[in-house]
Amino acid sequence: MNEGQYVVWQRMLNHDKEKFLEKGRTDTEKEVSMKIFDYLYKHGKEFNYYIVAKQNILDIYREYMIANQLPFNDEGIGKAVEEYNTNYKENYLIRGELYRPIFYGEEEDCWGDYEDEENTCGDCGCHLGEQHLPNCDIERCPRCGGQMLSCDCGAIYPVSDEDRNLIPKLKRQQEIENKELDKLLEEYRTKHRKNQDAEM
Repeated sequence: MNEGQYVVWQRMLNHDKEKFLEKGRTDTEKEVSMKIFDYLYKHGKEFNYYIVAKQNILDIYREYMIANQLPFNDEGIGKAVEEYNTNYKENYLIRGELYRPIFYGEEEDCWGDYEDEENTCGDCGCHLGEQHLPNCDIERCPRCGGQMLSCDCGAIYPVSDEDRNLIPKLKRQQEIENKELDKLLEEYRTKHRKNQDAEM
C-alpha cells in the first residue's frame, strides 16, 4: 500500500481498537489485543494487507499464537499475523491455488480517494478495507493484478472454511473448466490474428 493508504489504514485500525475495547473484555484479552493492535499499527505497511481487527484480533492469538506456541513478542505476533493472512477465511481458488482477495484500497492502481475514510468503491459500494462484492468491476485479481472480471486467469471459485474439504474436487472441476476456457480464448486470439493479417 502507498503512504496515503497506510495513513488511512492506521486511522481505521485506531477506530477498530476503540470499538473493540467498548465491548466487555477480560484483562487478558485487553492486554493481548493491545499488543497485537500496536504491532499491526507499526508493521502493517510491511504486510501490505488489511485485517478487520475488531472481529479477528483474538483469533490471531487463540488460533495461531497459542496453537503454535509462539512467543508473545513482535517476532511471534508477526508469524501469527502472516499465517492468519495465509489462511484467511474467504479465499479464491485460481488455477488450483488459494489466494486472499484484494480488498478495496489495496489495489496497485488507485480507484478512489484513499485519504477519505468515507470513500467507497465506485462500483459495488464496499468501504476501504472491505472485500468487494461479487462481480465488481473494480476488484483486482490476486493472481495477476488485473481486473478480475476480465483477466486471463480462468474460472475463479470463492472458497470458504466450509468448502475446505471440497478443495480437491473443486480443483479438478476448475481444471476441466479452464481447459475449455483456454481453448475458446486461443481460438479467439487465432481468429483475431488472422483478421489483422488480412487487413494488412
